[in-house]
Amino acid sequence: MRILSFASCLLFGSCLLLLMACGSEVTDTDKDEAGIEPSVSIPDPVDPDTTGAEPFITNDELYAWVDNLNIRDAPKTDGKVVTRVDDRAVLRFTGERSNGTDAIVLRGVLYRAPWLKVSTADGTEGWVFGGAVRHEGEVKGNPPITDQSFSFPVFGSYDLREWDKVSEKQEGEEVDYTITTYRKNGRILEITRAEMGEFYYGWTYKLMEQDSSMIKERKFSFTAQDKPFILEEKVMDYSSAPPVVYQRTQSVEEHFYRLNDRPMMVNAPWQKAPL
Repeated sequence: MRILSFASCLLFGSCLLLLMACGSEVTDTDKDEAGIEPSVSIPDPVDPDTTGAEPFITNDELYAWVDNLNIRDAPKTDGKVVTRVDDRAVLRFTGERSNGTDAIVLRGVLYRAPWLKVSTADGTEGWVFGGAVRHEGEVKGNPPITDQSFSFPVFGSYDLREWDKVSEKQEGEEVDYTITTYRKNGRILEITRAEMGEFYYGWTYKLMEQDSSMIKERKFSFTAQDKPFILEEKVMDYSSAPPVVYQRTQSVEEHFYRLNDRPMMVNAPWQKAPL
């Protein structure tokens, strides 16, 4: 990977500051769409992470949390698919697991986990990625994220098919970004997508009143300048009293070019503070 020159670093930082000022699954699952209604309340976030997850124990019952989950003949993403199971399918852990772990993006979240040998309800045995299964009652997983529908903790859930697309413009030289504006029920949703080659990508979401006063703002970025690479997610809630910010970061060793998909959320606990 190329190393940024001093001048490029300055330009990179300047471009990121400008973007902030403007505000402007090889997958193991098949993506599906969710009919998601816009949120009217702002709950505390539920983390789709594995922090504090229960250990995998022989004969444990595990539950798939993604649809069309591949069960493979070997503990690797290019292993032959022996069967597929649906969301909430029950799998029995045989006690055998891979020696190492893999990093795989599922529904926009990067999980690092071992492969587990499991048995399906009909007795078929094979290997499943540990990030794609959970214990009963475990908080893990999130709805699918698509170009048309998405649900982010604190920021809310949105189906853009229910919004009117007002405008879209593309700008930038060193940093390319696209700003798309939607309107519904007197509110404005502005989505900015930014990218700087192999060094950075990110999204900014702004929910505003008709007069452009801010309700909520969400920023997500993957910065791949120096290892470990950094994923950062921040949500500012201006509608609460007092306004608060939720923030979390995740360090990863894999460049986003080498992942099966691009992360769109951070897999880590939230830190909450007043704005």
